[in-house]
Amino acid sequence: MLSKLQHQQTKSRISPRNRSQLRQGGNDSELERTQNDKISVVIPTYNDAKYLRLTLRSLLEQNRQPYEIVIIDDCPTDKKTKMMLEKNFQSELKNRTIRYYKNQRNLGAGGARNRGVDLVHGDLVVFCDSDDIFLPHHLEAMFEARVKNNADVVILNTKIFIDKDGQVIRQRKYKLRGSIEYKLFVLGLTGAYMLMRPELAKELGGFRADMVASRDKQMFAEDWEFSTRIFHAGYKIVMCDEGTYQRRKHSRSLTGSYLGWTKYRREVLFPRIATDPNFTRRQLAIFTYGTLVSAPMRQIPALFWQLLKLQPFFFIVQPAWVQLARISLGNRMRRRLNSVKIDRDE
Repeated sequence: MLSKLQHQQTKSRISPRNRSQLRQGGNDSELERTQNDKISVVIPTYNDAKYLRLTLRSLLEQNRQPYEIVIIDDCPTDKKTKMMLEKNFQSELKNRTIRYYKNQRNLGAGGARNRGVDLVHGDLVVFCDSDDIFLPHHLEAMFEARVKNNADVVILNTKIFIDKDGQVIRQRKYKLRGSIEYKLFVLGLTGAYMLMRPELAKELGGFRADMVASRDKQMFAEDWEFSTRIFHAGYKIVMCDEGTYQRRKHSRSLTGSYLGWTKYRREVLFPRIATDPNFTRRQLAIFTYGTLVSAPMRQIPALFWQLLKLQPFFFIVQPAWVQLARISLGNRMRRRLNSVKIDRDE
């Protein structure tokens, strides 16, 4: 599976340049077709009928209406999701605006998203978690960012976190300066909420289903890993800067689980990236910096020792080590000059 995936990555590195040339030479009819592109929304869910109802309401109230909403119920242990849909969304089920599918075995969030991509009929696909909320202008903002920047993929740059009752906890807006590479590998922006063509997702092999933490067996960062593959394949990624998506944190959500992003970054992603040939030494240096910044001070010596065991030549090859030093020192100086943190919550 991995060799096939690597083959797909290598093959796709050339194609974005050709696609870019075609887009630049596009005519008015092509632009009109782009404006009329239909957006499909894929929602993986698992025993989450309560919040899914609110998520669907937010989608049906969009300024730019979705062409269809594809729900993948990932081998649930109850029938509450289907019962909720039949009770609250009869007309949408009847006219196929909402389409419901049930997995016979649990595929995880990544596998459920992949099945959804195979089932959509729209020109574009957007991913959404079953407990989150789209503000009314979300699809419109994502679509306009894609058209304005002539992009292949749009990823959100602003996160609004809400609690189980829908009250805003905090809003995080990352600084727009810096490359996409920096945003992906240091800030850890993920692709769970991105917009793209379904064919692109299929070409890259979709989301991985083996990005599982060793302790609680929950799926983590398969969306972030997919984003890095998009980047390595050479597709044009842009950030949508508007705060249009509310991400819910509660006891059952992966966002609020005990093994959080920072901990998972250190324990699972760090050793994976250090041994993955697709990541350059520069990207490893950038990710190492992001990992060190997010780690408690007492864990930094252990992280350096872990890096030495996984990548012994990292400290010998000058470009990688110098790159890490430049990133660290450069960001420290910027913080001194601006008196703000790079990714401070606003």
